Amino acid sequence: MDLRSLLLIAVAPVILLLSYIHKKDPNPEPKKILRRVFVLGCLTVIPVMIAEIIYESLFNFEEQYGEAGIFLDVFFGVALIEEFFKWIVVYILCYRSKDFDETYDAIVYASFSSLAFACIENILYVFLKGGAILGLARAFTAIPGHLFNAILMGYYLGKARLAKSQGKSSALLLLNSLLIPTITHCFYDFFLFADHILIWIIYMVAISIVCISIVKSAAKNNTAIAGVTPASALPTPVAPTVTSPAPVAPTATSPTPVTPPTPVIPTAAPST
Repeated sequence: MDLRSLLLIAVAPVILLLSYIHKKDPNPEPKKILRRVFVLGCLTVIPVMIAEIIYESLFNFEEQYGEAGIFLDVFFGVALIEEFFKWIVVYILCYRSKDFDETYDAIVYASFSSLAFACIENILYVFLKGGAILGLARAFTAIPGHLFNAILMGYYLGKARLAKSQGKSSALLLLNSLLIPTITHCFYDFFLFADHILIWIIYMVAISIVCISIVKSAAKNNTAIAGVTPASALPTPVAPTVTSPAPVAPTATSPTPVTPPTPVIPTAAPST
């Protein structure tokens, strides 16, 4: 199979899933911020690979604790590292952005960050390891798995941003926006690595139903975040117009006629 076909197999599922999430947005986000999130999400592959290599060189709980060790290695050495870097992209670029003005926006941002990472990861897997067959398998497993984690991340990020705008505590919701997708990511990998395939299939069906329901509900009940004005709604400054005063035509006034004084006729004095 040629390189173009392999690239299409690796990238197509990412594009399709992003299109689904984006079309559900009642008020689509500016393309500029989505491009930034996607590009930075792609770049997270680099620190993720470095962090995972460092973890593997320092820890190997599987040898000591068996299946429990597999869970620990997957949680700390894979899931937490990957979800943290996806999360930090959204937090830095979007969390305080004036475009983050509705709760569903967070699901969009998290999906772009997560699937950008998944896109590069998938390209590496397809080209360096398994080829077309692995790419097709991941299109129905790993790529949707990344999206499900992103949906949960975005759901809690949206709740946290809304709570903050209302003057409520958002710390626990922020923690959940990282912890919950890390746990779901961990279960995905753990059931595979521990060869619990039947449980893994049941898990994938269950989480897909939950996450699709969350997307539909979040889009339908999309809530505006108080105190945030989107960039598109800001008034455009208008330069003041300087108008010259209209010239006033001189008014011609007719001179007021002067009445000449009435002559006084002397009267002769009576003779005596």
